[in-house]
Amino acid sequence: SLAMAGRSMAFAATLSASVQAFIPMANMNSPSLRPMLSVAMAAAAPHTDPEHIMKPYLARRAAIFSFAAAGVAVLAPARSAQAAEDLAASYKLVEFLQDAKSLGNVRFTTVNTFGSVVEGAGRLDFEMNAFEIPMGTPGMIGQYIRFSGPNSGEHLVANFECSINLDNCNKVEFVELYGPLGPLYCFRIVDAKGGKIVTVSLNYDVEGNGNKGGTYKKGQVENFQALRKKWGDVIKLQG
Repeated sequence: SLAMAGRSMAFAATLSASVQAFIPMANMNSPSLRPMLSVAMAAAAPHTDPEHIMKPYLARRAAIFSFAAAGVAVLAPARSAQAAEDLAASYKLVEFLQDAKSLGNVRFTTVNTFGSVVEGAGRLDFEMNAFEIPMGTPGMIGQYIRFSGPNSGEHLVANFECSINLDNCNKVEFVELYGPLGPLYCFRIVDAKGGKIVTVSLNYDVEGNGNKGGTYKKGQVENFQALRKKWGDVIKLQG
């Protein structure tokens, strides 16, 4: 089953990470290591000390170990659409996202501070499931909801998936931006420090506009404005 496979993968990842985490550091003064260090130092200039070069490696090992610790939950979260519906009573964000199903096609955007931007077109009326990560890296622990579809609501089967840690979400901010093709209608889910967890924006009606951007489906912008009027420009989720 998927759950058993997830547990097996998580155990293997944990074992591998544990072994890596406790492998003794190579002797930086070793003659056999000096040529490799010289190349690495040149690439990492002006930081040419061996300790600086090894920091990313150590951080990566720590991250692998932390991820593996929560591997079962990440790889095979419990699928429960009813649980997601029940969360609306405890989490205002779930109530809001249920109310936002009328927005149609939307674009999810998240920025990783390590150097990547991930964008994907989905919908807020895709299947919504709840799962929890009870242990692991601080910031990852918490109650999650996952949107998945359109072909399936199953984790690792759906063409699109987006998981949000409800416990990290502090507020929702409505914003209107101006892009190269015209206005953009968005709301941002942010944490207590103002960091953007995910931005959800109306997706252009590409199919109805000759495979081009710049226009929205009829009623889409009106639904966005009605949602904004109902909830306000800023929705406080905690406190």
